[in-house]
Amino acid sequence: MRILLVNSAIPTMFGGGEKWFVEAATGFLERGHDVVLVGRPASRLLETAAARGVRTVEFGFGGDFDPIASVRAALLLRRERPDVILTNFNKDVWLFGRGAKLLGIPLVARHGLMAYKGKFHYKLLHRWHVDQLVVNAPTILDHYRSLGFDVDDAKVILNGVKPAEPKPGELRRRYDLPDGVPVVVTFGRLALQKRLDVFVEIARRIVDAGIDARFVVMGDGAVRERLLGWIEEAGLGDRFVVPGFVEDAAAISCDADLFLLTSKNEGTPNALLEAMAVGCCCLSTDVGAVPMVLEGELREAMFAVDDVESMSQVAAGLLGDPGRRLYLGQAEKTRVLERFSQEHSIARYEELLNGRINPDC
Repeated sequence: MRILLVNSAIPTMFGGGEKWFVEAATGFLERGHDVVLVGRPASRLLETAAARGVRTVEFGFGGDFDPIASVRAALLLRRERPDVILTNFNKDVWLFGRGAKLLGIPLVARHGLMAYKGKFHYKLLHRWHVDQLVVNAPTILDHYRSLGFDVDDAKVILNGVKPAEPKPGELRRRYDLPDGVPVVVTFGRLALQKRLDVFVEIARRIVDAGIDARFVVMGDGAVRERLLGWIEEAGLGDRFVVPGFVEDAAAISCDADLFLLTSKNEGTPNALLEAMAVGCCCLSTDVGAVPMVLEGELREAMFAVDDVESMSQVAAGLLGDPGRRLYLGQAEKTRVLERFSQEHSIARYEELLNGRINPDC
């Protein structure tokens, strides 16, 4: 297959969705497909993909309804002649969907978060330009149904992860963290949905419980300045490290004692899977596909959104119980490696994309 992936993330953005597109592109390449990734000029997305051997194309995305950008998108499609298009944001669908219809190219929209809103033009977008919708959590489809979208033909494909090569000792060395002091981390795009204010509040409660811990938040995004403000308000400036975007965040997280995901909504959170895959003990809010990840005995690691009290108590307890922390971390690692491999996820996408090209297969 000749697959064109389109992601209009702003140049500095590189969160779970952007990482997924890079991993998907390399996964398709490894399976013998011809892959092109379209993104904004000078973006982390294209830079990272190119370093992995993916052919990239720079594209100047205008507004959602920009007719000039739509014409340029159609010309790009005519030149590249893909068999199928895989998009990320609604903007990508608006701009490339018109040319896709004219040229008879199926367009698959992949939603890692709740991208549709309950407005008429979103339903027109879904009906006119999207040949197949794929989401990475059943809760996204449930939300769309509640808004009146026809998603009976949509597919759910959970994310998979390719485990990072652990870098023991690197987290403490790089950020000058004292030996023997517990370290709690999180990483990913710094956005409101991540509820980093909750992460800071849990950190405050851990410290108030008498635990001399350090906290590392790796990533970049719109709420970075707010995050720094929350840290200062909590009086934790000397206990936090906020280094910005860290390319090997998952690899160095093998040193951490705990990883916390405090989001208020997610699809299948890549950061959680990546931290679990390197053996870091992880706690998460009950969002998106997390209940499918933390099943069975791992349920003790999942908490209701905004249940700061319970999450703080369990986090503090685990920091004081190395044996339980190690057991839970290894159980989570086994779960990811057995059930959430990148190879399995990409194989499902490959089957779906091929089915859009050859519907009788």
